Amino acid sequence: MPAETRSVETSSAYARAYAALRDGQTAAARDLTDQILGEAVEARDLFPPFITRARDFLLDRGLTAGQLRAEEARLGALLDPAGEGVDPEAAWHALRAAADEAVRCCAAGRGDEAAALLDAARRAWCAAHDRACDWIYGLLDAAARHLGEELIGAMWDALMSDFYATRDDYDPAARPWDDSVRALLADAVASLRGHLSGLRTDACEPHKHRGQHNLRHLAFSAALGLPAVFESAGAGAGAASAAGASALDLVKFART
Repeated sequence: MPAETRSVETSSAYARAYAALRDGQTAAARDLTDQILGEAVEARDLFPPFITRARDFLLDRGLTAGQLRAEEARLGALLDPAGEGVDPEAAWHALRAAADEAVRCCAAGRGDEAAALLDAARRAWCAAHDRACDWIYGLLDAAARHLGEELIGAMWDALMSDFYATRDDYDPAARPWDDSVRALLADAVASLRGHLSGLRTDACEPHKHRGQHNLRHLAFSAALGLPAVFESAGAGAGAASAAGASALDLVKFART
């Protein structure tokens, strides 16, 4: 039996945590900060190997070590002028330490201080997350410029193919296409909360647009993910194109 479409919490766990901290609700604040940390694990664990795989792909396909160093120096100047580094794991541990301190402040009756601590930690995590994510796309850009845009699909496979089998539930052979689209979007919301996809928070609120439930702030991720997921699941070019069209409609809506 194909997996059922799950309900997804779309409101911000950070916003709920701030409220709990200010109100002195220590247990609720702990639960919410644990949720925040759990949702951030994906970026912590996946971005570093994606960067390593991207580097390996570029070198395997003919980029010289010197060219790669020059490209990463360019990325450093663009994305990390302060020299903070690209280390999602260290950033996640800093987020955890700040969340623990915020909960301790809450328990001591310093709710406003606790909320401010967590908000500062969110901002720092967001910056580290985005720096690593942009680094990956910077390496994809280097591939397009040096090796040709036609290699991007193969490079994406080199980064992401481990995850294709996890999307078999969305294969049209396993469930109707209309159900697959809804389920995939729900899954995308759940997965991307830790990526702070909603106006740099974790809120992903659904909106009604042109007769469809679209997801503002998730549009660009959906545009990247939907076609590849369905084509890799054996849906064929037509299904992948339909997925892309659906995602691009989200992009247009997000820009309004």
